Amino acid sequence: MKNKDIPNQIVLCEEFLNQKVKYFFTTKEKSIFLTNIEKNNDPVPEGIPVILRLSSSNSTAISKTVSLRLTEEEIGKAIWKIFLSIQSKASIRLKTNPVDLRIADVKLEKEEDGRVSIQQTIVSKHTYMNFPQNPLTVQNIHANLSSQVTQPLVFISNNKTSICLNGSQVKKINWGFLNIEKAFEKELNLNKQGFDQLIKRYKKNSLSKSMQLLTKKILISSQTELLEKLNNFFEKKEEKNVIYYSRKYQELITFGNKLKSKVRYQEFIQEKALKKFSFTLQLTKELEDNIPLDTRLAILSYLEYQTNSKINKIVQRQLRWLNNK
Repeated sequence: MKNKDIPNQIVLCEEFLNQKVKYFFTTKEKSIFLTNIEKNNDPVPEGIPVILRLSSSNSTAISKTVSLRLTEEEIGKAIWKIFLSIQSKASIRLKTNPVDLRIADVKLEKEEDGRVSIQQTIVSKHTYMNFPQNPLTVQNIHANLSSQVTQPLVFISNNKTSICLNGSQVKKINWGFLNIEKAFEKELNLNKQGFDQLIKRYKKNSLSKSMQLLTKKILISSQTELLEKLNNFFEKKEEKNVIYYSRKYQELITFGNKLKSKVRYQEFIQEKALKKFSFTLQLTKELEDNIPLDTRLAILSYLEYQTNSKINKIVQRQLRWLNNK
């Protein structure tokens, strides 16, 4: 039987790439189907639930695990206490007055030890007032993925790399996966199409031995700058185990013991993350390759959370009250 709290249609909007990308989904029992992708600023049809994903330039997040009785009063007090603990830092990150901050979203999850994990997404009043009028869930892109792991997370996007600790971005590095493409353009004069063809053959090990070795060499050298900066950061923090994730070219990231460092990098395992959910996203191989894992996890985590309707309704009531204090 279909859960009445699971909508038939959902739109996921990503606004952190300086463009608005909308993914339209339909649900049927425990399966989710992608029906359309739009890249425009048209409003989402009225009444359809929206998952709005924001970058760390216009949102910040905090995640804390607390001992908590799941009553309306206790949940409200815990949400407000956590908000006050980050209010000052959040105002600096978002370049706004502390009194002009709003709690955009809260997610509660019960841990195996009986405690409760509370994740908050915080935005400025200006951002909050410009949200669509549709039923809304707001996610910070880094916090959503970071909540899947217990170690520090390195999140690589097209032009930037974010370091996330405890669900929040703490540092940005001017290096993204597009730097890999640029390295091959510089070294081999390859355009995007030529790069894609080369990498396709490289992954199949079907290049000549010399070209296979040269490709590997360029991949390693193109990432040296990033790895040096990461090692420097994590060594100062005395962090020895780090998870890394790239929105694209994950399999081309050559982190490891390439430079002498005590820091060990582990790849974010896609299969392990997806198995946590009772819902299944039905995608063709082409779409699977072109929709980043973090986008897929966003829709899955949203639906999973909707199944806990009692907690969700308490949280939504508390949010409305707290944002009007």
